Amino acid sequence: TSCVAVSVDGVAVAARNETLPVIPASALKLLVAAVALDVLGEDHRYTTTVLGEVDAAGNVNGNLYLVGGGDPLLSTDWWVTSNILEFPVINATRLEDLAQAVVDAGVRSVPGSVVGDATRYDDEYYAPSWDSDLRVSEAGPYDALLVNDARTSLDDVADDPAVGAAQ
Repeated sequence: TSCVAVSVDGVAVAARNETLPVIPASALKLLVAAVALDVLGEDHRYTTTVLGEVDAAGNVNGNLYLVGGGDPLLSTDWWVTSNILEFPVINATRLEDLAQAVVDAGVRSVPGSVVGDATRYDDEYYAPSWDSDLRVSEAGPYDALLVNDARTSLDDVADDPAVGAAQ
């Protein structure tokens, strides 16, 4: 099923199933990409940052925070090569590279926890109109901090993507 609504200068001229919630088709991706290029610019990069207080010996005082900036391609090597994906990740942002940058910055131990911070976006992980059978299988969850499409293993999806990313 499909839906459409056309208006000219704010006046509705045609509609069919205009209130029917449907999964966005690939054509919508073109519109999103065009708006993103216009608003964010072609040089924009989503970034994930790591924050924590580190002493001179390289020990984190307290927790280490993984702060999501909206990167939808943040992935581990095992996820990219898992062969579970119908459409494999391309141009992934390697979580291993981020971890190596933390080590290269002098961090030697994290006695506290690794805490996922996804507060850049709200906690609505799926479109509210989607039935539960569409979730994960068609898209989502989506959040500011997302690693491996919120997978904590090949069979499990984290209830909270930020917690799954921290794991």
